[in-house]
Order: sequence, then C-alpha cells, then structure tokens
Amino acid sequence: MVDKLVIGHNHVMFNASLTAIIASIYDHQQVLFVAEKLHSGLIASKNSDIQNLIFEPFEEDPLPGGKLTKLLPWGKKKIGDWMFISKYIKRANASDQNILIFTCLSASSLLYSAMKVRRKKFRSYFVLHGELEFIFQHGLPLKNKLKGWLYKQMLKSLGEQTSCIVLSDIIKRNLVASGLVKAENVIAVDHPVITRTVKYASKPKDPVVFGHLGIAMRKKRSEVFMELAQYFGQALEKPQPIFRLIGKMEPGFTSLSGNVEVIANNNQIISQQEYEKNIDDVDYAIFSFDNENYVYRVSGSLMDAICHGKPIICLKQVYINYLFEIAGNIGFLCENVEEMKDIIGRISRREMDVLEVYGEQQANLEKLMLRFSVDEICKQLEAQIR
Repeated sequence: MVDKLVIGHNHVMFNASLTAIIASIYDHQQVLFVAEKLHSGLIASKNSDIQNLIFEPFEEDPLPGGKLTKLLPWGKKKIGDWMFISKYIKRANASDQNILIFTCLSASSLLYSAMKVRRKKFRSYFVLHGELEFIFQHGLPLKNKLKGWLYKQMLKSLGEQTSCIVLSDIIKRNLVASGLVKAENVIAVDHPVITRTVKYASKPKDPVVFGHLGIAMRKKRSEVFMELAQYFGQALEKPQPIFRLIGKMEPGFTSLSGNVEVIANNNQIISQQEYEKNIDDVDYAIFSFDNENYVYRVSGSLMDAICHGKPIICLKQVYINYLFEIAGNIGFLCENVEEMKDIIGRISRREMDVLEVYGEQQANLEKLMLRFSVDEICKQLEAQIR
C-alpha cells in the first residue's frame, strides 16, 4: 500500500481504516504501508495491534508553490515522485501473487502509475478520493481543467488487472455513465471509519456550540458558517449561540471570522488530539457543501461528525442526502441558508420540538458509524476485491 501524497494529519481516519481492512482481508499475508513519516506514525498508532501490518515511512518535502520561479523544483519533485512509485511497482512485479494498492496520489502520479501497471500480471488498485469532480465540472481554471484531463486519461488506461476504488455508489454510477471506465473496473464501498466510544449528551449545552470541523476553505463554502456566526452575533438570541471553527483558515477567511471562536495555533494545523478534543465539545456540526464539491470526494470532516455523534445542520446535497436516506434523522437537512438560520435560532431558544430529537439523531449517527466501521466495509470490499 503506497501513499505518495498525504502529509501529516490529513486522511488519518481513512488510511487507518483502509490499512486495517486490507490487513484483515489478507490476514495470512504481510501488508506494507508506505507513507510520509509523520502520517505513517499516526496510522501506526491507530493500528498498533494489527500483527501483519508493517510500516515503511519516508521523509517528504512539501510540493513547491505555483509561481513560475518554482517550476524547476516542482518538476524535480514530480520526477522524484514517479521514481519513488516505480520502485514499488518493481517490487510488486517480483511475483504475480503480490497486490499493489495506491491509497492517495496526485493526478499526474495516478496517470503515470496506471500506465506503468496496466500490462503487469499482479493486481493493482487505485483509491480515488481526490478531485474527481474536475472531470464533470465546466468553466474551471486551467490548472483544474488539466487535473480533470489527467483523471480521464488515467481511467481510460486501466488494464485488465487494474481497478479503482471509489467511496460511494454515486461516484461509481456517474463514472460508468460517463463512458470513461467499465463497471467491472470500479469497486464502490462506503467511506470506512475507525469507530470510537462516544459519551452522548442528553441535550445540547446552554449556550449551544455550533462547530465547523476542519479547515475553512472555499470548496467547503465555509463563508456560510461565517455568515451564520455574523447573523447570530447581531441577533437578540439570549444566550447567544457559540460558533467555533476547529482548524485553520484559507486566505481570505480571517476578515470574516469576527464572530467565530477559532481553534488554531496562529492559523496552523492543530494536533489530531486537540482536534478531536474540541469536536467533543461541539453540540452540532454545520456543513454547507454544494453539488460542485464533496460529491466525488467524501469529506473527512463529515465522517468526524458522524464518529463523534454530532447531529449535522446542512444544506441538501447529493452525498449528504444519501446519508439521511440510509441513516434516517441525523440532523437537519435544509433547503437554503435562511432555513439553517431558522433551525439554529430555534435550537438556541431551546424550543422543544428541535431539542427532543437530539437523542434520536445521536442514536442514528451511532448506527451510521457502525455501518461504516472497518468490519462492515471489510465485508463490502472483500466481496469485490477477491
């Protein structure tokens, strides 16, 4: 298993879950996970009890910025990535009984790897949970349009012994319908999670804490959270609800965050332990995704809300609609921002009709967490990967 993209605390839940799943499916074989040093250590700490899972960490330099003056180091980094990937393809090629799984690669590395393994005799799998939406979106900046083209070429180049793994049937249906890939080359499973023991509250705190989980960014439409915080900062609700951002902010959001409690160390990424501790103190998690983003990639922050038992207040969106369909009442599914304001206001005023479903919402979130557990996703994947 090779991850040549993720650095540090990103994707910890996913890679911890997936390594545990693969180690369970191939329990009589040794499973090697190759990843950046800090990230590898975090995964190892989550899966320290798995005997057939071993780790091979490496030092990773961040990708240089996009300025023309950094084009040469950027090119060197890409070539270095491809040489690194080739090394593990060569190792896997030593036996047709070996299996190679790429858990996260850049778009260019995905295409390079797919071309390199397409005629190999060993099985290889590519987990696609990145920027697949660029395949389907229009009017993109040139950089994102190029990524979409690379994804298309990668899908077209899949060989007989090569499959991709996606994180919902929604993604699989749309990819197959696009004609880019055959159904037999796509494996769909739900996003796996590491289950945890949750101490559920009987009702929200007073004042209520509404949380934005993870980095504030444009593709999450985090400005909606800031707008809600500003609106209730000026409202007459007593006590006023608390809006808490657990994570750093992309450029441009600092000026919008006047009514938001920001949990970040000088706008730097906080530790996984601090991140999870602060989620525990939130009553509701707010999401404002649209159908342009987080349909072809599954939000780790959304999975965090599920695993911490935090009812969600969100806008209707294809993937979130799916969660409500399979899990029932896990929060409040809103048509627009005005309806979100109405729900938040009623919760803040502690109106009984919205508070009395808090326990039901938490119970359904726990069932959803168990549905996405390592054991359950292991069954989904094993039925398709063998």
